Order: sequence, then C-alpha cells, then structure tokens
Amino acid sequence: TVLQLPNVSPNSFGAQAGEQLSQFGQHALHAAQQIQRSQDQLDVVRLSSEYAIGLDAIQSEVARSPDTARHGDLLAERADALQEELLTKRPVSTAVGATFRSHAMQQYATARIEIAHTDLKIRADRALSDFTQTEEHLTQKAALATNEEETVSQFTLLGELRRNMVRSGLMTQVQADTSERVAENRYWEIVAQHDPHRLVALQQTQLSAQQAGEGGTAIAGMDPQHFNRYVNLAVSTLHTQQAGQASANKAQDDQVKRTQAYNANLLTADLLEGKSVSARIPALLRGRQLDDGVARTLAETEVKLATAPNMVNYQRGLAAQIEASLGAMKYNPAALQDGLEQGIVSDFLQGHILKD
Repeated sequence: TVLQLPNVSPNSFGAQAGEQLSQFGQHALHAAQQIQRSQDQLDVVRLSSEYAIGLDAIQSEVARSPDTARHGDLLAERADALQEELLTKRPVSTAVGATFRSHAMQQYATARIEIAHTDLKIRADRALSDFTQTEEHLTQKAALATNEEETVSQFTLLGELRRNMVRSGLMTQVQADTSERVAENRYWEIVAQHDPHRLVALQQTQLSAQQAGEGGTAIAGMDPQHFNRYVNLAVSTLHTQQAGQASANKAQDDQVKRTQAYNANLLTADLLEGKSVSARIPALLRGRQLDDGVARTLAETEVKLATAPNMVNYQRGLAAQIEASLGAMKYNPAALQDGLEQGIVSDFLQGHILKD
C-alpha cells in the first residue's frame, strides 16, 4: 500500500493562510524598503546640513588666518576631517554615504571658490593699504628733503608704484589720479607745518608779482586753488611755534627764579650761621642760579658781619654812665677823678663798651 499525503483544497484554511503569509511578506518587504528609503533621505539631509554648518565655521576660521597662501590647503584638510567625522559618528547605509559624499563635494567646491574670492579681496585690500602707507612715507620724505633733487626722486618712485597698481588692476586710473592729488596736497601740508617760512616766502613772491602787474605765477606741483589754505596753515604754524616758544621761555624763567630764590635762602641761612658764602657766589652767578642784586647784598652783608664788633661782653648801661660822667665834668672845675680814664680804657679793652 502506498502512503499518500492528503490533497489540499484551494478553499481550505491552510491554503488561504499560506497565501496570506506570502502576501504579508511581500507587503513587509515593500514597507521595509519604503522605511529605509525614508531613513536614507533623512540621513542624507541631516549629514548635508551638519556638513554645511561645519563647513561655514571652518571657512570663517580659515579666512581669519593671516597666511592666505595656505587657505586652500587648510580648508581641504578641515573639510575632509569633518566629512569623516560625520560618517563615523552615526552608521549610515552605503547609498547614504555615496550620496552624502557627492553633496559634500559640491558644497566644498562652492566653499573653495568663496575662500579664493575672499583671499583675493584680502590680498587686494592689503596691497592698497600697503600702498597708502608707502605713499604717506614717500610724501613725507619728499616734503622734508633738504634739496629739490631728493624731492623729485621720491615723487618719481611714488609715480612708478602708482602705475604698477593700475597695471595690476588693484587701482583704476581715476583712483590713481585721485591718489596723486592727495599726495600733492599732503606734501604742501607737511611743508607748511615743518617749513612755514617757505610758504610765507612764496606768498611774498606772489604778492610782488601781482604788484608788478605780472599776475600770480604757477607753483610746480601745487593746485593754485589751495595756495591760500597752505599759507594760512603756515601762518598758524608760526603763531603756534611762537606761542610755544614764549611759553617755554616763561617756564624756563620761572624755573630760574625758583632756583635763585632757593640758593638765596640757602646762602642767607649759612651766613646767619657764621659760614662764609662769598666763595660760592661767582659760580652761582655764572650759571644764573643767583640773582645779581641778591649776590651783592649777601657779599656786603658778609663783609659787615666780619667787621662788626664783638657784642658778647658789651654793657649798654656802662657806656651811658661814662658819657654822663664826662658830660658833667664840663661844668665841674675839679680835676679828673682818679682812675676814671684808666677805667674807661680797661672797660673798652675788655669789650664792655664800644669804640664809638
């Protein structure tokens, strides 16, 4: 007897369950694929956003570096490191990784172009700034030069630098013409402040020419419309210098007077203490450290003190008594009292009375 499996009817429960299970598997697979596609899209958007934010920060940081020659290399190094960091921080599918790298390459290319433009602008601004500083330096050298040849040499060099700026595209011809006028104006301003007499002399020459009916003569390298302004600046500079000199002279005189008063007090104190000051007076006079009148007074006072009588033993009452006795003798015919003359001589020799 042969064993046979029972036949399954298509309408039986088992057949229906198997068919449903197969359909469910297909639906589940389709749903899983849909979910994965959605997740992949989310991952691509997330990675691209994070990369864009990080790349902006890197670009700003690189732009601040003074070494513009390495800006491109720095951007590439930091961008590659950022890309690997984002891919390893959170696992993603192979498709996401490939798509993200493609987007990242486009974003990096844009950033590289922007940083290149920024570098060019920085270099151009730096070149313009350097030219402005050099222009000021050469203009000052020309204005302070001691001879005309040196002045011409500085302006010739400045003109060549200005033409190079135009040829390199860093400056337009209009800007170059403006720069030349600025340098010319700056030159005469410096001359007016450092050599005002030169502008005053030019003004006198112009006035003399006008009085002679010749009219004003053109001054090389000067806009005649600004001539009066330069002259006014020169006159103002002269007034300032004169006021400053007067103030300095007064301050110096005040200092001399303070020194003289101090030395006068010091010498007077020494003189009152019995010290000799005459030997120190000539040197102080030569150095203006002592007033002439005070010096004469101190010298005369020292002489008077040296020749003054010794007043230590002087007795005022004794002198008065002797004078009274001698006066009374004019009216007394009696002889001179014994010992009166010897007493007077003795008192004088002992310093009890003065010579007068």
